[in-house]
Amino acid sequence: MTAYDASLSQAMRLLNLQCDVSPTTTATGRDRIARYPELPANWRKQDRFYILGWDMDNTRLKELVQLHTPPDMVHVPYAVRAKRLLEDLSGCSNLHISAVLPPRPSDELCQSKKGTRTIVAISFTASTRLYFRRPTQKQYNLLVQIFGGQPIWHRDALPKFFFGAYCIS
Repeated sequence: MTAYDASLSQAMRLLNLQCDVSPTTTATGRDRIARYPELPANWRKQDRFYILGWDMDNTRLKELVQLHTPPDMVHVPYAVRAKRLLEDLSGCSNLHISAVLPPRPSDELCQSKKGTRTIVAISFTASTRLYFRRPTQKQYNLLVQIFGGQPIWHRDALPKFFFGAYCIS
């Protein structure tokens, strides 16, 4: 175990992250794939694709990234450091940083909020391949623990026609 791995383990203990003891393999010995929250109603008829993920402004994620940023990486943008750390911790290599629209405002006070939010994405409705490319249940459970809650479906910041601009493969 390297010093970096040891410090990640220590950070997980400080954030009270528990090892997952639920069964994460099938009868054939393969890892179970993660089960996602249900998609919003009429998601196919929307003008934008949906992206499943967690908000980058998560307090626990910020603490974890701040604790484990080596001095020579301080100049690297927060989103890049967070993505790399989450990939190292969870073993999930299919994480993406995406811009999404904020939730639809429910009252007039929220009407003033405009712009986009940045999320750590694990799934996209843009194609069947991107939707079914999922982390294992164990990886998903660890990400849920790190963020302190389930991911939610967000509307993409760009209309469907422009989804190819992301270069997600």
